[in-house]
Amino acid sequence: MVMKGKKGVVLGIANKKSIAYGIAKACEEQGAQMAITYLNERFQKKLEPIADDLSCEGRLYPCDVTKPEEIEELKKSLEKDFGKI
Repeated sequence: MVMKGKKGVVLGIANKKSIAYGIAKACEEQGAQMAITYLNERFQKKLEPIADDLSCEGRLYPCDVTKPEEIEELKKSLEKDFGKI
């Protein structure tokens, strides 16, 4: 397990066919502890089962990357929950 003990976050998962999902799944399969983000409430409901599939255990965060304040808030949340990423 190449990534055992590592932590990561993947932004932009749309569904189980997206490249971002494939990256998150590969990292998780190699032992990484993963977090994922969603754009808005509509995407949150869609991504909750995907987060469960990735064993994200509640590490699902809102983030619209077009809004710098949301990126900053994501950073703070990740540091609080994960420590260093």
